[in-house]
Amino acid sequence: MVQAFVLIQAGVGMASRVGQAVSAIQGVRSADIVTGPYDVVARVEAASIDALGRLVVSKIQAVEGVARTLTCEPSRFKPQPSTSSESPRSPQRVSLPHQSDIP
Repeated sequence: MVQAFVLIQAGVGMASRVGQAVSAIQGVRSADIVTGPYDVVARVEAASIDALGRLVVSKIQAVEGVARTLTCEPSRFKPQPSTSSESPRSPQRVSLPHQSDIP
């Protein structure tokens, strides 16, 4: 399964209607109205990246009032196992040239 967040910009006064319509689409796990540059954030799920693309292009972008979408696939980072001989990394000090040393 491929999961992603779809950030949706809606037309003026259309956020609520777009959010409701998007939430009814099969494959959309949730759709929330938000503030900021995007109006609706949808969490979607599909069998493959191709199916995800089809969901966004043929279903979500087809909703009346959707002006623009941005699809973000989350990355899962697994912590690297540490060995007992390794010490925790400490910040390194970087010396920058003084302005008077720059020609």
